[in-house]
Amino acid sequence: VTALSSVGLGKANEVVTVQSLRSPAPVASLTGNLVASDSKLYLSWLESRGDGHAFRFAAWNGETFSEPMTIRISDAFFANWADFGSLLPLENGQLAAQWLEKAANGTYQYDIWMSLSDDQGKTWSQPERPHRDGTLSEHGFVSLTRHGATGLAGVWLDGRKFQKGASDNEMSLMFTTLEDGVFKEERLLDGRVCECCQTTMARTENGLVVAYRDRSPDEIRDISVVRYVENAWTDPVTLHADGWQIPGCPVNGPQVATKGDQVAIAWFTGAGGERRVQAKFSQDGGASF
Repeated sequence: VTALSSVGLGKANEVVTVQSLRSPAPVASLTGNLVASDSKLYLSWLESRGDGHAFRFAAWNGETFSEPMTIRISDAFFANWADFGSLLPLENGQLAAQWLEKAANGTYQYDIWMSLSDDQGKTWSQPERPHRDGTLSEHGFVSLTRHGATGLAGVWLDGRKFQKGASDNEMSLMFTTLEDGVFKEERLLDGRVCECCQTTMARTENGLVVAYRDRSPDEIRDISVVRYVENAWTDPVTLHADGWQIPGCPVNGPQVATKGDQVAIAWFTGAGGERRVQAKFSQDGGASF
């Protein structure tokens, strides 16, 4: 069963509605993920197929889900509850998809792959990787958003420095864009972040806002924000100084939502031994909260 909720950012007294739907994904499917466009809602998932998996999706038009369609079948999918594929409808009508496949036998040696569809998912382009480092390391926890009329922006956790025997075992936050079907140069946004917490990214009126779980030298793992404004990236800024010191990854990242220059970010913290979910809001595209 899929539950849909609808609420706006702008009105404090706006009524929340919840609608229960029967999911088109079969029993025992994995990594269900929802993304909304202007007029449709897309649900993607992994389901078992022989010795591997099929990455599939269906579209909700307000009344019913479409028949499921297949993006890719592979015996190399990295099938994991915390790190998973997703869809993104672009402004020009294309669909973009990203998923994860193992690059070697190591548990966390996997790559991000992306593909485009010009016909609403019937056929897909040859898959490509947004990262070009070529290391057998972790690449995942992807967030996508629209970028311009024909492109997309993507951020991910990148383990190219997180190699066995290396002295700088640090996960990085990387960024790139896909413009006119071509991946542009990768950019480092933060050189030391939490190893396996989900990232999140959204558009504002003037750019992009990215939130993620950071990692200080003292193992403080609070949420940080970087923004793309006036054709430049800001330095990372702590969203709120929770002071959550934890020696390992909690596998729990933030979520961002935007409407114009209104920004809302929610996250979990266990600082001080008190588990709680918190939220902060911005009216200026994330410049202040």
